[in-house]
Amino acid sequence: MAPKELMSWIDKESRWTKNYKGKIHAVTAYKLMKLYPDLCNLKTRAGTREAANKWWSEREREFGYADDPAYQNYLDSRNQHLGYLDMIQSGELKIPEPLDATAFAKRKERIEKINQASKQDTTLTDRATKWIESKPHKGQVVLRSQLIPALDANPVKLEAIDSIWVDDVATWIRSKKISLRSKANIWSTVKQFLAYLDSLELIVMPRRAKSIKFAKGEPTVDPPTVDWVRTVLENLDDSKERAWILLMLNCCYTQSDVAELLSDEILDGKRIKRKRTKQAHTDSTPVVDYPLWHETQELLAKYGSKNGLVFTGPDGSKLVNQNPRKDSIAAWWDRFLERLVKDEKIEKTYTLKQFRKLGRNLLEDSSHSKYAKYFQGHSIVGVDQHYLQKITPKRQAEFDDAVGWLRGCFFS
Repeated sequence: MAPKELMSWIDKESRWTKNYKGKIHAVTAYKLMKLYPDLCNLKTRAGTREAANKWWSEREREFGYADDPAYQNYLDSRNQHLGYLDMIQSGELKIPEPLDATAFAKRKERIEKINQASKQDTTLTDRATKWIESKPHKGQVVLRSQLIPALDANPVKLEAIDSIWVDDVATWIRSKKISLRSKANIWSTVKQFLAYLDSLELIVMPRRAKSIKFAKGEPTVDPPTVDWVRTVLENLDDSKERAWILLMLNCCYTQSDVAELLSDEILDGKRIKRKRTKQAHTDSTPVVDYPLWHETQELLAKYGSKNGLVFTGPDGSKLVNQNPRKDSIAAWWDRFLERLVKDEKIEKTYTLKQFRKLGRNLLEDSSHSKYAKYFQGHSIVGVDQHYLQKITPKRQAEFDDAVGWLRGCFFS
């Protein structure tokens, strides 16, 4: 008989999960070994099974008390007590003798340990880099792009991380012109990093971090109009920069896709066949075969390299780097739009990423709507996309027609 398991094991991520009333609850093997050292011997399914069962049984009991007024009163009292401890740490509340001298002494010892570690430690960004590098390689690019800019915009020492700093980070995230979902993802990454620092006893997790919420919804920034794009193209000379923009419109690429494009991925100068860079590590990400517009073909033949990376900087370096962070394409785009605004050619500016949204919207509102998500190169998941698991010659021809139709939106 198979051993009893109250949770489901995910081998790739070394963690247990449980879907309870529509919500996913998860715990890693590493955390279980810290919580229940007597029940764990290895960070494997068999080695942490008993601990996972105990962890979920304790969570389930808490859920059973959820509607109990007495339990709610207990939680309120507990949260109030923890709030007082935070005030004691910050110096806002001073008491001659704590009610629980033992607990206070332990907390004081921990705070002293944190302060000592902070003095010896490197910068917060260095700590973040170490944390990111400890994660699976496939997720490091996303985590770095979400966390490092937030920390760079709000520099602080470890000992100064408090509720005020948390509010500053949240305000910075809300001020960014990105979708609500992207904001929520950045905030989730920041919270994970703070929890990591707390687990190492380098900081005390600010209570404010747990109360801030970011709703996930539709993007708050609308994509540019077709007329806006046409105006931009009319003011772009025959250059490698124009080739970048046409690749983004033709193949739904971002700056990273353009910077990572290899000459081997261009087939006879007429097609590009590759996965999108952001999800290249995922098995469910399709290898999309894009037909190139003749305008794109001409510029690639004229300005693209025939060996290695198609586009590089003047010194041969990559156009986009994550560490150290560099985006030469976005930097050029900002300068270019600034000139157009100054010349009164356009009034509003957009990020390059909005071209992806525009292309998808145009296809969704056309007779080619079933290829809208495929055009973006997203992972093929869900019943509504099962027909894209295998691209037959007929479906490839339909996709070619969709991309050709899209060209007509921008060129007469």
